[in-house]
Amino acid sequence: MPRSAEQSYCLVQSNLDRIDPEALKVAFRAVGELVDTDAQILSADAFGILADGLRAKTARTVANELAKAGIAMEIVQEQHIPTLPDPHTMRRGGCSPEAFIATDSLGRDVPVDWSKVLVVAAGMVPLREAKRVVRTRYKRPLGPLGVHIGMGTGMLTGLGAAVAAGYIQSKYAAPDREVSIRYKRESRGLLDIFVDCEPYRYRIRADKFNFSYLGQRQSRKSLENFVQLVNDLTSYARGAALNRGAVAIREDGLEATFAYPSRHAFEEETIWLLYKFGLSRPRPWPWLQR
Repeated sequence: MPRSAEQSYCLVQSNLDRIDPEALKVAFRAVGELVDTDAQILSADAFGILADGLRAKTARTVANELAKAGIAMEIVQEQHIPTLPDPHTMRRGGCSPEAFIATDSLGRDVPVDWSKVLVVAAGMVPLREAKRVVRTRYKRPLGPLGVHIGMGTGMLTGLGAAVAAGYIQSKYAAPDREVSIRYKRESRGLLDIFVDCEPYRYRIRADKFNFSYLGQRQSRKSLENFVQLVNDLTSYARGAALNRGAVAIREDGLEATFAYPSRHAFEEETIWLLYKFGLSRPRPWPWLQR
């Protein structure tokens, strides 16, 4: 009989404190599969899930070595780590005392009762954006005799200069345009709202959202509006779990907007939050029941 596939395991942090890279290097040296470079990378990018895809023996060894340094880890089978539903991007919506106002794929308002809002995750996240760059170049044209026409036309006077100028504009003045795409990372306000009904996860970007629901509270600055939206959500959805970014905004507003090093880190912390809160739930998260 064929051997069953070996289970893969994750090392889940007991809290979200930053892991000392030196302690992690010591732990990794106890196993042959991981090196110092892995420790440096994982310690910087660990936001709840230190490592995944580990064999049971490797996970136990690393966890035991970290425990000696006072760093607690939980060994969890990968199949027990929750996954995130695909995000539904919102361009418009808001909050009322009765419900969170979402929008569907047709742009129609969809009220979601506050009791159905499960998780609010917010923060500043670096996002990769494409920029269209157009370069215009003008080539020095050739005259009727095959000679470059440029400064030399200054030697012509009267009718000759006029004829030369008209010839250049009509036949050779069309610019040569080059279009290219450049990518850059910009820090943007990002918000994920998980609810107990389809599509389960709404996503809002501060720079691409219509905050008109704020009325007279609306500012000209999208980030200030973003903070007000997060504050409204955390005020009304009292039973929702909050990530560190949402907690920071609720407690300190714009002055303490929490920054994540990557979108992966932002989403990993949400996965950690779902795992921890899911342990006390009587049933799995709704998108995992399908």
